[in-house]
Amino acid sequence: MTFAQAHAIGGDLDAAVRLVATQLHKRLGKGPLDLVVAFASAQHGETLDDLPERLHEALGPCTLVGCTGARLLDGAVGAIDAPGLVVLAGRAPGARLDAVAIAPDELPDPDAPPSAWRALLPARDSGCAGMLVLGEPNHADPRRLIAGLDFAFPSVPKVGGIASGSRRPHGHALFCGRRAHRSGAVVLAVGDGLAIEPVVATGCRAFGRAGRITQSEGNRLIRVDATLATDFVRDQIQGLSEDERAVVATSPLLIGVDADPFATSNDEPDWLVRTVMAVDGRGHIVLGEHPQVGRRIRLLVRDTTAGADDAHGRLLQAKPAGAAAALLFQCLGRESDDCVAFSAASGGVPLAGFGCNAEIGPLAGRTELQALTAAFAVLRTTGSR
Repeated sequence: MTFAQAHAIGGDLDAAVRLVATQLHKRLGKGPLDLVVAFASAQHGETLDDLPERLHEALGPCTLVGCTGARLLDGAVGAIDAPGLVVLAGRAPGARLDAVAIAPDELPDPDAPPSAWRALLPARDSGCAGMLVLGEPNHADPRRLIAGLDFAFPSVPKVGGIASGSRRPHGHALFCGRRAHRSGAVVLAVGDGLAIEPVVATGCRAFGRAGRITQSEGNRLIRVDATLATDFVRDQIQGLSEDERAVVATSPLLIGVDADPFATSNDEPDWLVRTVMAVDGRGHIVLGEHPQVGRRIRLLVRDTTAGADDAHGRLLQAKPAGAAAALLFQCLGRESDDCVAFSAASGGVPLAGFGCNAEIGPLAGRTELQALTAAFAVLRTTGSR
C-alpha cells in the first residue's frame, strides 16, 4: 500500500485541487487511486459543493470522504491556519472501502436493534477493521450516531471528528463520493487487508480531588459530594499552591467525568473532558451534556506540556513507523504540535488532518465524543505492526 499527502494554500479551490493533484501524481504516479481523504477550509463557501467532483476529475478515486476544517494539518508542514486544501491519498489493493453519507433523519430510533444500525452500511461478507466517522455540528447528533455504531459494531475501532470553520447554519460540508452534504455524517468502513488503529492523546492535567455527583438536573451540575457545585470548585482551587492557581487562571474551567458510568474503584479513571458552558445565579454549573448522579468528576486544566507528553508516549507505544498512513483529528483548543510528534514517532509516515469542533475516539471501552484531544487514525495493512 502506498499513500501520500499534499496541500495547497489559497482561496481559489479549483487552483488548489490542481496543485494538490500535481503533487500527488509526482509522489504516487498517475492513475486511479483507491482512497482520497480531503479536508478543506470552510471559507471556500459554496464552491465546496463542487469539490468532490473536482477531486474525482483530477485524481479518479474509487472512494472519497472528507469535510471542512478551521485548521488544516499536513504532516510535512504542521498546522495551516489559512484557507486551503489538504488531501491524503493512496492505493490499497484488495482493501474494502465502504463510504456512506447518513442524513440526520436516517438515524434509527434509540431503542432500535443492532440490525437497524448495521443497515446504515453496506453488507459485508468479511469483518470491518475500523471506521472513520465525520460529523456536522449543527443538524445532527454525533453522540447518538457513535453510540449506535458501538451498539452494532462493539469491537470495531472508530475514530474521527466534527467539522469546523463556519458559524453559519449550513456553512460546514461533508464529502462522500461525488457529493457534498451540508448536514449529517459520513462513515468510512475499512477491511480486507486495511485496518484502523486509534491513538488518542489528552491535553489536560487533573487537579484537586475527585468527587461524586450527588445532584443534577438536566445539563446542570448542582451538588458534588453533597456540596454546592461552585463551592466544590472553589474548595479545590483554594487548596492549590500559588503557582498552580496561576496556571488554572489561564485555562478555561474544565470538568472531567469518569468515562466508565459503572466504575466503583477509587483508582484514577479515564476522564472524559467537558467544557463548562456557564454558571448560573444559584451556583449550578451548566455543562454541554447531562451529568449523571453517581458519576465521579474531577477538575481539569488545559496543559500544553502534559498534552505533548501524552501524545509522545502513546505514539511511542503505538509504533506507527510501519503504518501505511494516518489521519489526525485535533481539538481546535489544543496547543501541542501533534504533527511533529507523529513525524518523530513514525519517521515520516504520510499524515493529514484538521482541527475539530470535537474529536471521536475510544475511551474506557466505548467510543466517545471528546475534547482537547488528538485522535489519530493509523492506517495499517493487517498484521503489519
